[in-house]
Amino acid sequence: LLSFPSDRIANCSVGVDNKFMSCAKSGEKLHELREYGIKREFIFYIGGFDFRKNVRSLVEAFSLLPAELRKKYQLVIIVTSAESTIAHFAYAFCTHFKLSSDEVIFINYVPEDKLIILYSLCSLFVFPSLHEGFGLPIIEAMACGAPVISSNVSSMPEATGCPEALFDPKTPQTIAKKITEVLTNKDFQNFLKEHGEKHAKKFTWEKTTDKYIEL
Repeated sequence: LLSFPSDRIANCSVGVDNKFMSCAKSGEKLHELREYGIKREFIFYIGGFDFRKNVRSLVEAFSLLPAELRKKYQLVIIVTSAESTIAHFAYAFCTHFKLSSDEVIFINYVPEDKLIILYSLCSLFVFPSLHEGFGLPIIEAMACGAPVISSNVSSMPEATGCPEALFDPKTPQTIAKKITEVLTNKDFQNFLKEHGEKHAKKFTWEKTTDKYIEL
């Protein structure tokens, strides 16, 4: 985009902190999530509210899921924003797509130890962005053992490293179809988990540093 010569550009990638690792699923861990209104299995996303994050399409995709899946799973969304902004969007989205506050949960902030629990215990991590610099939450979720699906645009295919896990973020129906595919196919879910755990190991700050030093 900036017309720099390609031989003057080097991709050193990113790393994920070692603290992001799978924690054992237990009644105690599940109980810790109740303070956020999480009562059952859940689909998870963390990001922002700006347009490129595509949160509205994710909520719409959830509303398009079969009724039995919406009954079984909650959609949990963490966005860093003012409480009033979150309340506004939560009301607008849920009202427009006829979803209850029990079905879609918006959270402003969680400490890192709770974030790792959310990554580890979610049934699916969905990253629907239209554009990213990289998409580090994808790797964090994978490192914590979550099955991950993401957009097929921008940097997300590189971050995800799995063509089967990609969807078109511009059509909520396509997002809903991919979510349904994962949640109704245990083999596919396990495939994504196994892929993610291996793929996340490629992204360490040590490797990033080594690439930089080699330049």
